[in-house]
Amino acid sequence: MRDEDDDDLRLDTGWVDLHAMLPGLRGTILHVVHAMDEARVRAKLTEAGYRLAVLDGARIVDEASFFQQVAPALGLPEFFGGNWDAYNDSLWGLCGSLAVLWRDCDRSFEGDAQTLFSAVMGLMDAGLEPARERGEETFRLAVFLFGSGPGFRPLES
Repeated sequence: MRDEDDDDLRLDTGWVDLHAMLPGLRGTILHVVHAMDEARVRAKLTEAGYRLAVLDGARIVDEASFFQQVAPALGLPEFFGGNWDAYNDSLWGLCGSLAVLWRDCDRSFEGDAQTLFSAVMGLMDAGLEPARERGEETFRLAVFLFGSGPGFRPLES
């Protein structure tokens, strides 16, 4: 039996049920969503306290253009090296609640699928590592890939 006083002992894990907020959402950290739902997703993420980092997939056609987009979007330091090792290392320093919104992801895929996959894998590694030390802050990550092709399903109305 649960005691009401136990509520005072629970730690704030920062967990947010995005699936309850966005019916029809699939995935755990990585979510593939139709572009028509972007405004709704943005509003719910903002309401839940996420910082939004937006990538313009129409402009991401290779590694160099990805690094140009991701550095300011994620607030990476000026000395960010613009390579995969620097990118992956930089992700470990992220704290708080972050949602990466990759607009026109289908166009990035058409331009350079390997860059898209490498970028997403780095984000997934950072988001799935619960045991890493982050000081006092928790880290919540949600990655949304938006596109308008047939593989990008709309959320429920």
